[in-house]
Order: sequence, then C-alpha cells, then structure tokens
Amino acid sequence: MLSFFVISVSIIFYHVYSNHLEWKKRKEEETTMMWHKGQPVKFQDSVINTASVPITMIAYKPIPQQGDGPLPPEVKKIVYNGGSLVRFREPETPPVIDQRKLSFNPIKETEEEHEQEEEEEEEESRASAVVPSPFIPEWLLEVPEDLDVLIVERHFEDAYNLIEKTREFLNETQPSTGRESLDVSFVTEMRKKLDTRVDTLTVMLTKELKVTPEKSLQGGLRSARPFIRVLNQLNKASLSCDLFLALCSSILRAQLKRVRRDGPALNYVSSASTVFFTNLSLMTTELQKVAFPGTGECAAAFVVWATREFNLFVSYVIRELFVTQSSLSSLSPCIAAVSTKCDQLTSLGLDLRYLLDGALRGPLTKALKETRDKLTDTIKLRCSEDKWKPFNLNNRQQRDKFLAEFSEAGLTSMTSYLTGDCWLRLSNNTILFTRLYLSLLQDCFQLATSELLYSIEDTLYVVMQHQLKHVDASLRNDQLADEREFIVQNADFILNNLLTLCENKFEQHFQFKSKKLETKEKVEKLCV
Repeated sequence: MLSFFVISVSIIFYHVYSNHLEWKKRKEEETTMMWHKGQPVKFQDSVINTASVPITMIAYKPIPQQGDGPLPPEVKKIVYNGGSLVRFREPETPPVIDQRKLSFNPIKETEEEHEQEEEEEEEESRASAVVPSPFIPEWLLEVPEDLDVLIVERHFEDAYNLIEKTREFLNETQPSTGRESLDVSFVTEMRKKLDTRVDTLTVMLTKELKVTPEKSLQGGLRSARPFIRVLNQLNKASLSCDLFLALCSSILRAQLKRVRRDGPALNYVSSASTVFFTNLSLMTTELQKVAFPGTGECAAAFVVWATREFNLFVSYVIRELFVTQSSLSSLSPCIAAVSTKCDQLTSLGLDLRYLLDGALRGPLTKALKETRDKLTDTIKLRCSEDKWKPFNLNNRQQRDKFLAEFSEAGLTSMTSYLTGDCWLRLSNNTILFTRLYLSLLQDCFQLATSELLYSIEDTLYVVMQHQLKHVDASLRNDQLADEREFIVQNADFILNNLLTLCENKFEQHFQFKSKKLETKEKVEKLCV
C-alpha cells in the first residue's frame, strides 16, 4: 500500500513538472501583447517604449479600444523582433493543476521561491539597463569608458573633442530635428555621464595647473597653454584665469629669487627690474594673444593682479634703495631704470607709471630734503675755506681734460677764463660748486615727476642760494677788497654761465621756467 502511494505521487509530480517545463519553454519562445485602450503597453511582461522598439500590428478587425488583456483570437499579430517581422500565435493557457493534489509536494515552495528570485533579477536588470535604439552607433555606447581612458592618460584635448562630438550627435538626434531620434532615457543617461566626465576633466586640469612646491616651473607659461585652452573650451574661463594668474605669480617670484645681490644696489635693482618687467611683458602678451585671445574675460582680473604684483615689487625696491645714507646720485639711476622699464609696458596697454610715481613720492621727497641739507652743509664748509685765488690746472693735459669735461656739460665758454696755459680765473670753490650743482641737476632730472616738481625746484633753489650768499658776503667784506674784481668774475660765471645753463635745461626738461630766481637779480646788482 505504501509503495503504491509513493509510485502514484511520483507519477503525478513527473507529469506536473513536465507540463511546467513545457509551459515555461513556450513562454520564452512566444510573445504576449497586452493592450490598453488600443495601445500596446506590455512586451514580454515589461513596459516598452515604442520610440525605441518599433512594433507593427496588422489586424483584420478593428482593435478593441477598451479594457486590458491580450488580443482576441481573430486578431492577427506581427511584432518587430531583431529586424524582421515574426507572426505569433496566441499563447496557450498553462494547464490548471489541482492544488489539492499538490498540497503535499515537498519541493513546491522552493521552486516558487526560485522562480520569484529569477523574475526579480530579470526586472532589476531591465530597469537598470537603458534600451538602446537599433540605430545607436557602437562608438556612442563606449564614450564613457573612452573618456575615462583619455583622462587617465592625460589626453585632455582628445577627451574634449570626444565630449563635443557626443554632444553634437545627441543634439542632432533630438525629436525637434526631424531626424530619427534616440530614446529619451538613453539621452538623459548619456548626458549625465558626460557631465560627470566633464567634472573629472576639470579637476584633472586644475591639478595640472595648480602650483605646488614639488612641481617644476621650468616649462613656464608655454607648458600650461593646452590646459588653459581646454578649460576655456569647457566654459571655465574664470577658473582658468585664476589658475593662469597664480602660475604667473609663482614664475615671477621664482625668477626674482635668482637675481644675485652681489655688487652695489644699482646693479641689483637694475637686474631685478629687467627680470620683473620682462616677465610681466611676456605674461601680458601671453594673456592677450594666446591664453585669452580676442576676449576681455580675464583683462580686468589681470589688471588687478598686475597692480598687486607691481606694488609688491616697488615696495621691495624701496626697501633695498632707501636705506640710511643713500645718496641721490646712487638713487637716481636706479629709479630711472625702473621708470624706463615701466614705460615700456604702455605699448602693451598696461600703464603702471602712476603707481610707481605714487609709491616713490614719499621716499624721494625725503631723499631730496636730506640731499639738500647735506649739500648746504658741504657748501658752507667749502665757503669758509675759500681764499678767492685762481685755480691751477697744473699742466696742459689736465687743462684739456678740464675743458672737455665742462664743454660736455654745456659750459663752452670756459676758455675765456683761462690765463696763460694752466691758470683759470675761477676759484677752486667755484669749480667744485659747478660740478656739484650740475650733478644735482642731472639727478633731479632722472627723478622728475609731476608729484616731485616742487621738491626738485626747492632743492635746486636752496643749494644755489647758499652759494650766492657766499658770493654776496664776500663782495660786502671789506677785508676782501683787493680780491673784489676776482670775486666779481666768479659771480659773473655763476650767474651768466652756470645758472643760465641750468635755467635752460630746467625749462627744456619741464617745459616751463623756474620762478625762484630773485636771488640772481640781487647778486647782479651787487656786481655792477
């Protein structure tokens, strides 16, 4: 009895399992088309998009417009499958099994769980995958992976070109273009992937341009050109401008550190000025013609950056030059060198001269005042030792050298003061003052700016006034009555030769005459 029961159960299980396998196989081979209000909504038990999977239905009778469910038997179906039209018959209904007979089946529950898991995995895979259109090119599907490879291998320009190519293709296949369009979900997913790769590319380019202590600056701005160009093409002009200016700052500081401090301040400041302004000129040209050509996106930021860097450089120059006991003779060539280099930037559209004049006005005004006080003390000391005796040139060689020196300075009438071969009807004090005053005038011309004009004129006036006071006092001194004629000759030389020459040079340089010449008129009256 027991064996008969076991055999019966085995036979029933065999038939049920065979029917189930046959039904499952038929289900995989056939396609069930579900309808809702006359429109296909299911294809192999999953929602489809007719835009991506074309479906052709041929019916001999009107298709029902209401209710859900399979087509009636009299409606013939043809569905699109892999590029061909395939006719399907109505799926057979799986056999109905008496659940009471299977209630004792020991593997039923496990089998149902396994089928449910398979269905869930299949639904998840269909939900996660984007169903591509049949005309999607193979290269488009591989774009994300190709971009990852190009970015890792640092082929940034190729990566940008591929991004632009993909964007153009996606735009050309939109429904509004009238061409065969892509699936909307596929396009959305592809655009998200492109945006992610653009962000990654931006991060990599920023890393390449960012200055770090371990990174070499030997390549300079030339090595940064491709990175700047790609960032600009990605519409990241603001970011590329900031990185470009930060790189320029690092290059400037590195170049200035290489300038040697050997020798006098003039040599060092001249070398530093050459390095600074040469690099600034190259950076200006790089900005205008290479990095940001034909656009003003970075112009304002560059002017602000150049102003900041120039102020730092000028403050550095001031610390180097304006130290204790710095003479005007040592300052003026350095300032002139910096001013000349600064003026050369004007041809590139960058005028920083007003910043230089403003920064140097205070220190130079103080330097002019200190120079004036030192020279007046020197004049007082020499005047106290003046014996009003003719100056001996010793020999003809010294005489010729003396005449050439003063002739080069503009005093061509010195030969009229010669007596004999080597004697000059001018005192040693007058000769020393002439050299001092001509040197002071030349130094003032090198420092000349509109802000320093008053200080320069005052310095020239005060120094000349002290010398003329000495002449005036000597003419009034009764003890020097015997040397009066000689003193008058020296006064005539100072007034009609030296001072006249200085007036003409002053007017030629500043384009106006000096008004502080009242002392000259007073001394002229004494010489009558």
